[in-house]
Amino acid sequence: MSASFPPAWLALALLLGGCSDKQEKSRAELHEKQLDFSVDDYFKAVQSGTLSSVSAFLDAGMAVDAADAEGGTALMVAAESGQGYIVEELLSHKAQPNQTRPNGDTPLILAARNGNAQALQALLKAGADPSLANQEGLTALAEASMAGHASAVKILAPASHPSLDYALQLAAVKGRTDVLDVLLQQGANLLARSSENRTPLMYAAKNGQDEAVQLLMQRGSNVLAIDNDLQTAAMLAEASGHPTTAAILNDPREISENPEAASDPTAVAPTLEKLAGHAFTPAEPDKPVSRQLKFHTYRERQLPFILQEVSENSSTATVQMLTNEQEIVPLASGDKVPGTNFVMVSAKHSLKPAKSGKGSLVDVSTLLVRDAVTGESVLAQFRQAVTTADTYGVLRETDTGNLYEVHPGDAFSLGTKSYRVLDVRPTQILVEETATKETLVVEK
Repeated sequence: MSASFPPAWLALALLLGGCSDKQEKSRAELHEKQLDFSVDDYFKAVQSGTLSSVSAFLDAGMAVDAADAEGGTALMVAAESGQGYIVEELLSHKAQPNQTRPNGDTPLILAARNGNAQALQALLKAGADPSLANQEGLTALAEASMAGHASAVKILAPASHPSLDYALQLAAVKGRTDVLDVLLQQGANLLARSSENRTPLMYAAKNGQDEAVQLLMQRGSNVLAIDNDLQTAAMLAEASGHPTTAAILNDPREISENPEAASDPTAVAPTLEKLAGHAFTPAEPDKPVSRQLKFHTYRERQLPFILQEVSENSSTATVQMLTNEQEIVPLASGDKVPGTNFVMVSAKHSLKPAKSGKGSLVDVSTLLVRDAVTGESVLAQFRQAVTTADTYGVLRETDTGNLYEVHPGDAFSLGTKSYRVLDVRPTQILVEETATKETLVVEK
């Protein structure tokens, strides 16, 4: 008499005597799908984005953070594969959002790299740490910025303030204009410097990213800022073989958002009253500082002269003072610019092709001056405003419209309360109420 055997699914169920009914049913379901109850097949289901199979594995008793041979988890696989709904399912089963691969990649970094918004939102909600960086020093925001995922950057930026400036530099290198726009809106510092003393504009220029260069110039980048090697953005572009980029930088007035202001290099920012030591008397006694004062703008300090001319042999220069008299002052090496601490170091007479082409040339002669007190070097270019790396914020008093120059550490009073400025940022200023130590944000 031949032996009779139960159906395959029932045989499997009989072998799982220690399992709950739900686990038995789920393991039988996996068997019907020709999936082994193994970590390898669990990961395959995750990577393929088959939600029913992933749920069956979890219901069958698979540990949600079961790891493969390299230490990766299912959550990492789902994040890397752009399977947002699988990420949500795994997190609902308490998957750990901050585990790392040996190279330091977290699920958030992996999701940022492919720009999956659903995965990023779910991970952040579950407590994923946006400050974690991999072995290359890249956070999730940095990865998204380099990859050009503007929507992902918009999700990550509000929780990644310390990484904004570095992300802006990376986006500039890659020419990600949509990402640059988002980062600037979120408060990234257009004037921030790297360890090489380079600005985002310099990185965009060095890599020939013309659209990024124009966007950064339109937003107010300083085209005459110099790095540790005394190179401007235009010099870096030319040295890297990007003459078109250099031509754009050599005549910034062509693309300015404010042609009238750009065409008048003799215009100098008005002298502002200092916030430090000021006592405000609000019309409403209990008016909070965030309503009494508003963030107005973020500036680099402008020097009171422009370069008027450099001799053809580059031995001397002439500057025009931005005073009421508009005095013209000749300079030779070692001479001091009147009314400042800056002395002439060198000058260079130079003509370069204009952006418009057709054989026209632009005078890009330069004058290098150095602060005799601080040692800061500043480059002046023919008929352009001269600014230093010294940045400051400007606050506007809502009652009067008066403007005040503000720096970190400035102390002031508002009615009966005293305050101290903690930080000046490109889009906001942080102040501390002296008595309570409460930190307040002053925005536009």
